[in-house]
Amino acid sequence: MVLILLGTLASVVLFVAGARNLVAAGSWQRELSALVYDDADGVTSTAVQRYDRRFRRTRVGQWVAHQLVLSGISYPPVLVAGATLLGGLLAAYLLAKLMAPVFGLLGLLGAVQGLRVFLARARDKRRDDFIGQMPELARVLANATSAGLSIRTAVEMAGE
Repeated sequence: MVLILLGTLASVVLFVAGARNLVAAGSWQRELSALVYDDADGVTSTAVQRYDRRFRRTRVGQWVAHQLVLSGISYPPVLVAGATLLGGLLAAYLLAKLMAPVFGLLGLLGAVQGLRVFLARARDKRRDDFIGQMPELARVLANATSAGLSIRTAVEMAGE
């Protein structure tokens, strides 16, 4: 009877020691992860930021990131691609159920084409807005240089 009691006590002590060791290892792993994924500000990166870094390493991720920069859109590329994929899957499912399974593929292709059209329109709008600022920029530069300021000062003034 005493032997069973001592065996049970030893099992409980070993279980508590193992649980404590497991918690300490998890804490150490979180600290190590925080050191690896910390930004310059000391803020730990979120899951979206980690997935975004992984996604940007792919060819599709690089293309989406490049198109978003050209369009002036500041969303993470992984969110844009994820929303497109979800929209395409929803459209594919609805078209496959309502019409025919062959049309499901058209839903996916339509979502990708929709993203391309959206990014092209955003890029064109950004370019048109930039071109629309040119007359004002030329006027500020002309006034500053005619007032006797140097080109460098005129450009700084126009930048403000």
